[in-house]
Amino acid sequence: MRISQENEDQRRPESDQPPQTQRPQKTDHRLRFPKSARLLTRSDFSHLFHSGRRLSGKCLSMHFRQGKGRQPRLGLTVSRKFGKAHDRNRFKRLVREAFRELCPTLPLDLELNITPRGGSPDLSKAAVLVELKELLANMIS
Repeated sequence: MRISQENEDQRRPESDQPPQTQRPQKTDHRLRFPKSARLLTRSDFSHLFHSGRRLSGKCLSMHFRQGKGRQPRLGLTVSRKFGKAHDRNRFKRLVREAFRELCPTLPLDLELNITPRGGSPDLSKAAVLVELKELLANMIS
């Protein structure tokens, strides 16, 4: 709270900070990744590893099983061998985006855990999407 002085410049704004502008809030619900669509607990991952199957491609490895969920669920495991933190976060972001695009075509009770193969942090979204589609096609057949 400011108390004005008698010799103060009256043109000066009340606050030193610029006025806040309201940005429009756009939320596309197709692009959300809620907690219900994630594998979160240690028991989720251990059930998947012990009772699921595994497929591998050029840059991704996928553990999967038919779970009890009402929607497909995704888990991500990226070790420090893959690269620095920004590389690991980028990989996870790319896989989440690909999963969101493929989610409407997946079986409702599917549980997936994706891990990278090799230390290639220079992946593109298109490469991840193509590889994930191939692995899911192999899973179904």
